[in-house]
Amino acid sequence: MNKKKTKKESESYGKKVRNVGIIVILLLCFIVSFSLIENLFANNNRVKQNSRILGAKKYSIQYTPEAKSTPPTPIITPMVSSVKTRINKTKLLQQHTVHHSSSANRDNNLKIATKMINNSVVMPGENFSFFGIIGEPNAKKGFKEAGVIVNHKSAKALGGGICEVATSLNTVIVNAGIKTNAQNHSINVGYLNSTDHEATVTYDGGIDLKFTNTLKYPIMIKQSAKGGNVTTKLFKVEEIKRVTLKNPINKQKTRKSYIVKKILAQNTKAQNLFDLNFNKVKYYYLDSNDFFEMSQFKVKKSKRILKSLMKAATEANLEIDRGIGDKKLTVKNTEQFPILVEINYNSKGDVRTEIFKLKEK
Repeated sequence: MNKKKTKKESESYGKKVRNVGIIVILLLCFIVSFSLIENLFANNNRVKQNSRILGAKKYSIQYTPEAKSTPPTPIITPMVSSVKTRINKTKLLQQHTVHHSSSANRDNNLKIATKMINNSVVMPGENFSFFGIIGEPNAKKGFKEAGVIVNHKSAKALGGGICEVATSLNTVIVNAGIKTNAQNHSINVGYLNSTDHEATVTYDGGIDLKFTNTLKYPIMIKQSAKGGNVTTKLFKVEEIKRVTLKNPINKQKTRKSYIVKKILAQNTKAQNLFDLNFNKVKYYYLDSNDFFEMSQFKVKKSKRILKSLMKAATEANLEIDRGIGDKKLTVKNTEQFPILVEINYNSKGDVRTEIFKLKEK
């Protein structure tokens, strides 16, 4: 009996030992698992903390003194509310009168043509065209029939006599040291003398009087006609543009006066280079490092406006960025002086872009 009891007790004891061993193993597994999870969370927290530190360091770099010394980011130019132009005559350069007896019709034509050319200002580097100002000398403008030369013979046509206006103008321009493309008449016109520099012009024949102002300052043409005589005066002038700027954020306006030093570029896109009647204008004032964006807007053939602006900006050595499909253009002033971009256009799709170099008065 005692032996059997002892054997049973031994088996019971063995079971207890095994159970305790299993519990210990499970407990150890739990402890190891908990330790691994705790380390995983700790590592994640360290990663997040390091990320925040690195992010803070990266963000703070933008505000170090070294970063502040870098060139400033270009800003969009303020809106131009208005531009007013004033001309100051500083010196009379040349003066000349072409004398000729005249009929009523001829004198009428001389007065119309000189009135149209009078007060024309040509900037340094800018091109001048006689018919670019007068256009076709037709009856709608008041021109009448008078003497002209056609195929080496005397005849009559609308605008007869305006060659005298061109000759008077050509004389003072040449005497001022500027070259022109002037041509002589095919026969002697009878009113020329040794001091005249002859210039024939014919709209239908495509003979125009053109020149480029190669002087270092703007010039103004003053013309008048009386009794068949045409007088032309050429002045050295100072062109002042008073620019009113409007801040797009606070809407405050500021006015500044600038001297126009020269024209940096000029581009014209039109069906006809003559008879250009622009009734709309856009101005963009750009200080150094400023830029503006222009997109196609609701006017006829607005692509011409962007193309004209792009060519003028390229000629003026400005920085440009063309949008997708050429529907937008960004222009930046990379020069160290302010500029004024002037875009004249009409509903027909004619456009002329001019870019002026300015100096604060």
